[in-house]
Amino acid sequence: MADRDLTILYICTTCKVTGESNSEGHVPSGQRLFERVRDIHAPDSDVPVQPMVCLANCDQACSAAVSAPGKWSFILGFLTPDRAADLLEYGRAYANSEKGIVLRKERPESLRHSIVARIPSPELFKNEAAQVELVAGQQKEEAAE
Repeated sequence: MADRDLTILYICTTCKVTGESNSEGHVPSGQRLFERVRDIHAPDSDVPVQPMVCLANCDQACSAAVSAPGKWSFILGFLTPDRAADLLEYGRAYANSEKGIVLRKERPESLRHSIVARIPSPELFKNEAAQVELVAGQQKEEAAE
């Protein structure tokens, strides 16, 4: 069963897309994305949204990340403030997943090519046999896409 209570969606508030202004008073695209998500995010949602200062994915800005104990963590890039609702939908799908894997075809259309990295959770790889089984299962899922 997925542990929805511990899933967190992080949004980089310092992200700037290529060519974006550095002038004083300018609100970065990442901050605007966070604000838009916050504005449409239900207060009783089971996926908390957390602002984050720099996810170190600047070349692929705007960025967000999602993580939960015992699941793969993912970094998403190339996001824009108009994808806020899709990002929340992805966060809910992640929360409902067993190991954090949301297949490309199950993601909102605008996020189907936004995954830029995945980070394993130590809980997924307690022993070598579990690692081999998990990787084989993921390769099978990815081939089905």
